[in-house]
Amino acid sequence: MSDKQHLIILHGALGDKTDFGKLIPILKHHFKLHALDFEGHGENGSINGPFQMEHFAENVLNYLDENKIKQANIFGYSMGG
Repeated sequence: MSDKQHLIILHGALGDKTDFGKLIPILKHHFKLHALDFEGHGENGSINGPFQMEHFAENVLNYLDENKIKQANIFGYSMGG
């Protein structure tokens, strides 16, 4: 089992996980890397709740639960920060 820590990277407003295209190849050597699209962004174009920050925070919490991640570092910018 790898001893790498989880790193969740969060895109900014009107962006998506592809915004980190140049960083992902570098970071994946140092972390168990997770890049996700907030609802209404990128590959996750549909939205199941209000287009609000609280709901995007729920997106992150749900991702952590679904992937059984108990502890993670989080990096983001703009809306994802």
